[in-house]
Amino acid sequence: AAAPKEKNPFRPIPPNEAVRIEALRALKILDTQHEEQFDSLVSLAKRVFGVPIALISFVDADRQWFKSNIGAIEHVPQTGREESFCAHAIMPGADPVFVVLDAL
Repeated sequence: AAAPKEKNPFRPIPPNEAVRIEALRALKILDTQHEEQFDSLVSLAKRVFGVPIALISFVDADRQWFKSNIGAIEHVPQTGREESFCAHAIMPGADPVFVVLDAL
């Protein structure tokens, strides 16, 4: 029998992960083109909050994919889930507003 997977604190998995991934994939939004509606929301968020980077991301099984991103990471379409702040934001008990003051 395979050994149980060790929990990785850099890759938190919510208890509803299977249902969440199924719902995300049913949206058929992953790997789609940028859309003006999403880009407008991200641009507005960047201006309102006065931040250098703003984005809309979706946390898939092994990656965080950016539907829209403005700022220093515009050329980056996705990151691994281990590098994802959003993987922490979707955990039960996380604050409803997830603010990263300094990502460096």
